[in-house]
Amino acid sequence: MKKILILVFVFIANTVSSQWKIGHYTDEFGDKQEATYKYLNAFGTFSNSATQGEKLMCELKISDGNDFYISAYEYGDKEATFIDYTWENVKLKSPDGKIHNFNVWFSANGSLHFSDDNSYAKNYTKNITTKNNYTRIMEVLKQKGKHKIIFNRTSDITPINSSYLIAFTIK
Repeated sequence: MKKILILVFVFIANTVSSQWKIGHYTDEFGDKQEATYKYLNAFGTFSNSATQGEKLMCELKISDGNDFYISAYEYGDKEATFIDYTWENVKLKSPDGKIHNFNVWFSANGSLHFSDDNSYAKNYTKNITTKNNYTRIMEVLKQKGKHKIIFNRTSDITPINSSYLIAFTIK
């Protein structure tokens, strides 16, 4: 009996400490839908002309389909909204020490979009093409260990630029 209790405890402990969590989409009334997504929260800092080294929380989200998003929350809880959308270079340092570069869409509502199909953003590009962002980042995120991501928010409209750094561990 003691061995069974120990096994149950180990199973529960591993389940509770799992990295990716399951979330449910909601409808316009806020009611939970059957469709789910995986997510985890990562923490770090952001800086811009007004502040240095402030708290940053990012939600990393794998949607149904072939999309991976990073939603940035400055000061830990304020969406990193901006006046325009941009294409940004995102660098991910994987646990094996390799640096992976991605050219991704940074929406005006503060989300980076890693997609294999960026057709929704083609009208807004400066002849920038991206290929296999979702496939490539999902391959990198299979590695267990500490990951670091850095990215910027730039603009052609305003001189205000922000830089972001997050770190998280995949177990």
